[in-house]
Order: sequence, then C-alpha cells, then structure tokens
Amino acid sequence: MTAPASTLKVRQVLDLFQKFLACLFLLWGISGCAHFPVNVPLEQFNPDSGYRLQGLPPNSRSDELLVVLAFSGGGTRAASLSYGVLEELARTEIEIHGTRRRLLDEVDMISSVSGGSFTAAYYALFGDRIFDNFEGCFLKQNIQGKLFRRLINPWFWPRFWSPGYNRDDMAAELYDREIFRGKTYADLLQRQGAPYLIINATNIESGSRFEFTQNQFDVINSDLSAFSVSRAVTASSAVPGLFGTVRLVNQSKKGERFHLRWVEETLDNLQSPLRLTKEAKEAQGYQDAGKRKYVHLVDGGVADNLGLRAFVDMMVKQKIAPNRAQTYFSKVVQKVLLIIVDSHVEKESGFSRMESPGIFKIIGASIGIPMNRYSFETIEFIDSALEARAAEMRKERAEMLTSEAGNKTNMEPPEPLKYYTAVLQFNHLPDKEDAAFFRSMPTSFKLKEEDVDRLRMLAVQQLRNSQAFQDLLRDLNAQRLP
Repeated sequence: MTAPASTLKVRQVLDLFQKFLACLFLLWGISGCAHFPVNVPLEQFNPDSGYRLQGLPPNSRSDELLVVLAFSGGGTRAASLSYGVLEELARTEIEIHGTRRRLLDEVDMISSVSGGSFTAAYYALFGDRIFDNFEGCFLKQNIQGKLFRRLINPWFWPRFWSPGYNRDDMAAELYDREIFRGKTYADLLQRQGAPYLIINATNIESGSRFEFTQNQFDVINSDLSAFSVSRAVTASSAVPGLFGTVRLVNQSKKGERFHLRWVEETLDNLQSPLRLTKEAKEAQGYQDAGKRKYVHLVDGGVADNLGLRAFVDMMVKQKIAPNRAQTYFSKVVQKVLLIIVDSHVEKESGFSRMESPGIFKIIGASIGIPMNRYSFETIEFIDSALEARAAEMRKERAEMLTSEAGNKTNMEPPEPLKYYTAVLQFNHLPDKEDAAFFRSMPTSFKLKEEDVDRLRMLAVQQLRNSQAFQDLLRDLNAQRLP
C-alpha cells in the first residue's frame, strides 16, 4: 500500500533534519575540541630581539625630526579620520638638510586604539599600498554586517561550543582574511621604513594599558613575532559587551624567573613614580604563572581612548629606567611633531529627561563618560608634560656640552628642542553643518561611502587649520603636493 503524499513529505523533512543534525555533530567533533591558536612562549629571553623600537630595520628618516601619531577609538569614523591624516602627510613635502621628502616618510611611531588601530596597522604593514587598497577592504566595507552574518551562520555554531573559541576569535579570523592577509609581527619587523607601531588594548583585570610590543610580551614570557596583527587589532577594538575578551596565555614557568631591567630598576628606585611602580609590580606578578595563568584583554579605549599614554610612558620609562628607547629622545632631535586624532563624539545622553534610565543606557554611559572625560584630561596634560620633558632635555644637553667642552667657552650652544602638538578634535567645529554631520556619526564598522570621504576631508581641513602644524611646515620650508 502506497503511503500518502503528505506522509512522504514529512519523512523527507525529517530525513533532511537528521542529515543537518549529523553535519552539526560532525562539525562539533572536528572543531569542538579545537582552540584558537594562542601566543607562543619565548625560546630564549633576549632584551635586544623581537618587535622593539631598537629592533626595527634601518630607515632613511632624519634624526632631527621626530613624528608621532596617536589614533583614537571610534570605529570606522576614527579609521577614516586617521586615514585622512595619512593622506595629508603624504601630500606634504618638507625640506631637511637641503633634501625634500614627504612628511609621511618621517613618521617614527604610531600609537593606536580600537578603530584607529585598523588604519595604523594597515599602514605599518603595507605602507603606501594603503592608498590603493584600504578603502576597498575596510573603510567602505560593511564589516559590521559581515561579522553579524558569521554570527548567525550555523556553520560557525559548533565552534562557539568550544571554550577556546568566541566572538573575538571569529572577528580576528575575518580581519585576518580580508584586511591583514595573515600578517604577523615578524612581517612588521621585516618591512623597511615602517614606523614603530603600538596597538593598545586594556587588561580587564587591572584596568591598565596593554601594548602589543615585545617589551610587554616579555612580562608573560611570550614571543610576539609569531602573533597575528589581526588578533592584536581585535583586542584593541573588543568593545565590552559586544565582544568577549581576547585571551593570552602567561607562558612563564613555575619557579623560573627572568629579569626585566626596567622592572628591577623601577622597584629599586624609591623615587620612581607611583604609576610606574604599580606597573612594575604588576609585571613582576606575572612571573608566578600559577597565580596568573591568563591575560584577558578588551578595547584599548577603556584605559586610554587616545593612544597617547604609550608616548608619555615611553618618556617616563626612559627617564627612570633608561633603555634603548632613548633613540627617540637623543641629543640630535630638534623638532617633535605630535598629531592627536581625537574622534570621540559628544552626544546628549538624555538622562535629564528620563525618570528611570534603562540598564543599557546606564552601562553605555558608565563606559563612555569616564572614557571621554579621561581623554579630555589627557590632552590637557600632554602639553605640560612635553614642555617639561623638553626643558629637562635642554638642561641635559647643556650639561653634556659643558662636560665635553671641558668648560671651554667657544662651544656652540645646544640646538633648542621644540614640540608641535596638533590636536584634531571634531566636537566644536565652526561650521554648523559639519558639526551636525559629525555628531550624527555612529561608532560602528559600517558607514556610507560618501560619509567616509567627508570624514577624510574633515581630517585634512582640521590638520591644515592647526596652528602648531602650520608652524612646523613653515619651519621646515614645506609645500603641499597636488
């Protein structure tokens, strides 16, 4: 007797469902026990090897000019503004010792956070190729949509069942494939002329800044060279709540100690700043792997949304515990250009009109308000800190000159050290239309193409309107290329 057609359809549906379940279980068997690759241990500790300032390949940058860029967080908005700054530096030609060259080629260091880390990392890896490829692979792509489609794709579900795989790992894989092309920090070490890149994240346990440099990885006895740049960018942009944490393994062995010079000298020096002493004690604590097995990282903006602290900390550490970073503050440096791209947006929260704000409003405000407030205070602090450091260096140079001259009076005085700090802020624009446009920009990884272009031009306009930037261009006999 032939079964009814409706019964056959039910059987077919059940058969397809069973096959679907079988595929899921097969995927679970393949990937359920898999873990995302972790940071590898150091084979041998060497304070002069790995991705450090002194380990960069030779470059043709001038010793007299130091150029530092700080790219803030803010999703594609921040990445677009930072990209506009790079475009303007590429169009600006300066003169040093009678030789003309692009100001972009003089960039020594880029410190970045969150959305700004995408632009910073891409330029550090690929150089001028950023002007050909970056718009297509990131700025004008719906990265947010691609992440969401992966999240709802059943193919990825079994991987989420594994304790060694989460949303951050999924994002890192996407960035690795479509943006950074599998590059690691070993590739950064090999690129001639690349600036020193400091990608910043936040250690969620201590709330302290965590930078992706070998100096930082020394603390957990790990080798940064094999670490993917995409995963560092993921950690820098892992917004709490939307993502999990990027996990690093503390590769220190129980009972085995290695010596970090700056840690020992900081703790031995009773005059060390309290902030630096706290950092040294934290680094020392990771030598006991039994107590601190992992480092959990989230968005770098939680600790410093401007990326400025890396530069300030470098000055402090060089003064208290001298290291090879002093090449950035040598006696031949005459001019220091610091460009700060602050892309945070001031918006009304509406709290004053709410009788009882919702939980998500409160969570968002508890993250955003301290972050923006801390950024404001950091900018206020940076000018005085740089000028104080300049005064110290002028004194050191004068003392060095006196010592070398044997108290002779016919020696030339040391060259003056001058700082040029250009702060690009977009919350108080004179043009009302520009101000309204910028305040409407979301902090996301999806923007309209025309909005990306307008943000780029807005960055160019702000840089050209910076008095400090114009002062430097005048002093260096600069001209703008077509």
